[in-house]
Amino acid sequence: PRVIPNIYSYENERLVLCDIGSINKLSKTNDVISDCYLNVVNHKTISLLKKQNVKKIGLSWELKDNDLKTLMNNNISKYSNLELPVYGKVELMIMKHCPISTNIENGQICNLCKKNKYELEDRNNKRYPICNDRCISTILNCNNIDRISNVSEYKNMGITNFRVELYDETKEETIKIINKLKQNLL
Repeated sequence: PRVIPNIYSYENERLVLCDIGSINKLSKTNDVISDCYLNVVNHKTISLLKKQNVKKIGLSWELKDNDLKTLMNNNISKYSNLELPVYGKVELMIMKHCPISTNIENGQICNLCKKNKYELEDRNNKRYPICNDRCISTILNCNNIDRISNVSEYKNMGITNFRVELYDETKEETIKIINKLKQNLL
C-alpha cells in the first residue's frame, strides 16, 4: 500500500516503494522498484537509487518532454531500467482520512466506498475520482495523461519500461490503449 502505518520487516520480497526511507531500509534485503510517485526528476536521485540497488526506477509523472530529454542526455541513458508513466490518471492527493465517511456517515467506518463511486467536483464542474482503501483516500486527476504516442521517442532516449495505470476504462478502451502502446513500441 502507498500509506502503511509502520514499516514492516520484509525479506526476499519484490516491493514497489515510493519513499526514500522505505527504500533505504528495505532495498538491502529485497528486490525494490521505485514508484513514479517518488518524484524522480533528476540524475542525482537516479544515482542515489542506483546506489541503493533499486532494480527499476520510476520517473515522475511531472517530467515534461524537454526535461526528460535533458535528464536522459545527462549520462543517465546508460542506466537501462527506467520506467516512465505514459497513461493514466495521476494521483493528486493521498490521505489517511475518508471524506466519504466524514461527510456521509459522521466519521463511522461505513464501506460506502465499496458500494458507490464518489468524486469531488470543483468550481469548473470538473470531477475528481476518490478511491478508497481501508479509509485511506486517493484523489485522482479528472483527466488522463496520455503520452503513448511519444513512446517510440522515449524508447530512443533509452527508456525501456512504460507504465499504464487504468482506473475505470472499459474492456474495449483497455484493448485500444494496449494496442496503441504496442504500435508505438515497434
